[in-house]
Amino acid sequence: GLTSKAISSVFEEFGPYDPKKWRMYRYENGNTKELSGSTQILPGQGYWLIVKENPGDEIRSGAGNSVNATMDTPFEVELKIGWNQIGNPYNFNLLWDDVKAANPNLPGLRTYNGGWADGIRLDKMTGGFVKVESAQPLKFPVKKNTSINSGRIQEELPFRNELTNSNWQVTFTIDDGTTTNIISG
Repeated sequence: GLTSKAISSVFEEFGPYDPKKWRMYRYENGNTKELSGSTQILPGQGYWLIVKENPGDEIRSGAGNSVNATMDTPFEVELKIGWNQIGNPYNFNLLWDDVKAANPNLPGLRTYNGGWADGIRLDKMTGGFVKVESAQPLKFPVKKNTSINSGRIQEELPFRNELTNSNWQVTFTIDDGTTTNIISG
C-alpha cells in the first residue's frame, strides 16, 4: 500500500487540499460525498478527482508498494447491493472479461471519460462502477493480459457483434448536449 494514504499526501503535486483548485469525491451507499485532505485512499476503491488546472504531467501516487496479492490469493473488496465505485488495485491494466471470469455472475463495468460507457477494461490508476443484486466479494485477478498491457494500444470497439452473429450486439449513444451515455444492447 501507499506509505501515506491521506489524499493530500497521495496527490502532493497539487499542493494542499483546496476545493477551489482540486477536490476528490467518492460514491458509496447511494451517496456522492466530497472527501477531505486527510481521507484515506484504499486500494480497490474508486474515486473522482477533479482538478481545475491540468498539471501537464502524469499524476504520481506517492511512495508505496503494490497490494499484497498472488494468483492464488487475488486482492478482494466487498461489493454492496446496488452501485459500487471500484478502482484497479494493481499497477497494470485489467481486462474486464478476466475480472468477470474470476467472479461468477459479475455484471458489466460502467466507466466515465467525458461520458458514460460500457467498460471492457480497468486501466491502472482508473476505476468504474459495477451494480450487483446481492452483496458479494469482488476478486481482482492477478492476470496481466498482454493484449492490453503491451506498449501498443489499439482502439477497441466494445460490444460489436454483427447482426448475423447469434449473440449480436449494437452500441447506442445517447447525448443530451451535456453528457453522453454509451450502452450496448
